[in-house]
Amino acid sequence: MAKDEAVVLMSFSETVTTYGEAIHGGAISMLADVAATVRRPVRRRSPGEGRGATASLTINFVRTARGTDLTATARVARRGRRLCFCEIEVASADALVSSALVTYARG
Repeated sequence: MAKDEAVVLMSFSETVTTYGEAIHGGAISMLADVAATVRRPVRRRSPGEGRGATASLTINFVRTARGTDLTATARVARRGRRLCFCEIEVASADALVSSALVTYARG
């Protein structure tokens, strides 16, 4: 994993489906948001600094994910004093499922 990058895995479960084995868009959005806000990509380097919150999340769904684990890869696009902008790709083992942009406000 590179600096300013995070990778998060969501294992497939029937609890995140809408119909059949189609994974709900809300679960995919949550995965993108979690990947963007884990310690490595958005938090400052100093230990003990306060947490923040998602200020904006924009997601584009490319294809339906069915019955598969998903991996979200988040990369910092720009880091400011108060805001951090992350680009996220969510993919199955063989295809891109969605792309997202998350703006994270640090506390």
